[in-house]
Amino acid sequence: MSCLREIAFFKAKDVLETNCPNISRSESVSKVVSLLTSSESYEAIVINSELNGVVTVRDTLKVLNPERTSVARILFKPPSMGSDTPLYDVASALISNRIRIIPIVDNGSISGVVRQKA
Repeated sequence: MSCLREIAFFKAKDVLETNCPNISRSESVSKVVSLLTSSESYEAIVINSELNGVVTVRDTLKVLNPERTSVARILFKPPSMGSDTPLYDVASALISNRIRIIPIVDNGSISGVVRQKA
């Protein structure tokens, strides 16, 4: 029970990851597949001058022509949260939206991501 009490006071910044791959929304799906393969990641942040969304390996599997399809056509927009968001709220958003990653945005720029761990 004491472990739950400790977790209750964690914030997103306490488990933030800063090494998430990122890609432009204009790149092809085949390019994001290469990026995800080389980085051994399941998700990439889609950024132009600001956060546009997230693309996942699962999203790429639905594409019939990955060389001609842009990332913009398959990205999704998960809720973004700030680094001071309670971890409970982040976990609730991951579960209720059935997603594995949430971008953490502070003052308009991406600080990192919080991922669901297996």
